[in-house]
Amino acid sequence: MAKTPMTTRGAELLRAELQRLKAVERPNVITAIAEARAHGDLSENAEYDAARNQQGFIEGRISELEAKLGNAQVVDPKLLDADGRCVFGATVDLEEKGKAPTTYQIVGDDEADIKKGRISINSPIARALIGKESGDIVDALEIHAAAAEQRAGRPLFDSVDWKSVVERYRDPAPGDWIRIMHAVLRRKARCEASGEASARVVTQDLFEEVDRSRQANNQLTIPHSGNYV
Repeated sequence: MAKTPMTTRGAELLRAELQRLKAVERPNVITAIAEARAHGDLSENAEYDAARNQQGFIEGRISELEAKLGNAQVVDPKLLDADGRCVFGATVDLEEKGKAPTTYQIVGDDEADIKKGRISINSPIARALIGKESGDIVDALEIHAAAAEQRAGRPLFDSVDWKSVVERYRDPAPGDWIRIMHAVLRRKARCEASGEASARVVTQDLFEEVDRSRQANNQLTIPHSGNYV
């Protein structure tokens, strides 16, 4: 099983919760069950039922935390040596034209809190940022593509060179990114169906297909799954 990345802060928070559940919550609920039993008939004992339900929740959470910590790859952001690249645990400043800079830290799923500037490694924004260097431009198309892959639950655009696409559509019209992704998915599916080892999907034909869709003003969305052949 692949390890799940987690920052030192995230691991410490989970360990603290696990310790509290084992040292405080578990003994308390055992005491509550014993007290409820002392009241006699358990068939209509609401206090007993509530305590048993709480015990089930606590034991389930303990198992969940132990599994997460046991499968965690703990990363200390202070010790990162990524040679200027954006990696897990990094803190990144994003600047959007006409807006104030926004700061994000890329963290594990359990640590994510957008209000505090912490985004999950599996979020579309983080996936678009990983591997970038200071001064690089993250195009909206990459974020849209990452979001589509997240919904689909599988890689969709792993063989696509977005650079040539972005260069062609420097000033995109409304809906262009969705049109491009639909065209890419259809082209990739056709290439894979024909047995090509490496789908060369970004071609002049692709651009012509997108342009035709634009002229027809097709309203498109990226579904969760589907056949694009």
